[in-house]
Amino acid sequence: MDLGNEMKYLQGLQPVSQYKDKNALAKEILLLVAMGGFAASCLVTPGLAYAAKLFPNITGQENSRLKRQIRSLVRRGLIQEINSKYYLTPEGVLYKNKLIIETFSLPIWDKEQWEGKWHVILFDIPETHRNARNSFRRILQRHNYFEYQKSVYVHPHDYSKEFKKLAKLHDVVAHVNSFSAMALDREPELKNYYNLTFSKHNN
Repeated sequence: MDLGNEMKYLQGLQPVSQYKDKNALAKEILLLVAMGGFAASCLVTPGLAYAAKLFPNITGQENSRLKRQIRSLVRRGLIQEINSKYYLTPEGVLYKNKLIIETFSLPIWDKEQWEGKWHVILFDIPETHRNARNSFRRILQRHNYFEYQKSVYVHPHDYSKEFKKLAKLHDVVAHVNSFSAMALDREPELKNYYNLTFSKHNN
């Protein structure tokens, strides 16, 4: 992530106490490690001061929880310390993507409110980001996007903002695009797939 995206992400972090599920906190730590946000000094004095720069209003008890979670990730081989800084291991990258898939959600859309547009997400994520590419594709499929062709997915509702955030989490923003169209060649197939045959936009 570039510096601007990092700052936006850090500003969106919740207090540690809000992460009730340990996997939710683990995901945040892995994302921070992925963009270079955790130095090894967070496990020693002045650990609380360091953690306070990342998580708002952190208490001593919450900082202890943070340290336990980091140590757990190290023991599990998901992150490693190199030159006083933490990095994701290959297993850590896979686990981070798994947690993103499990926790990613989209607002419910009402097909009765469909405006007749098709919203397209297309990506060309290079082989060097294979894990991110596979994760991105699985999330699109999991959320019922229609595979129009390879690496091109369509939905009646505009979720471009949500998938832009997802691309940032995977650090592949430059390889993901979206656009909207009033008509597509396979429109009858799309309407049938989403059960939109009732729509007022039918010809």
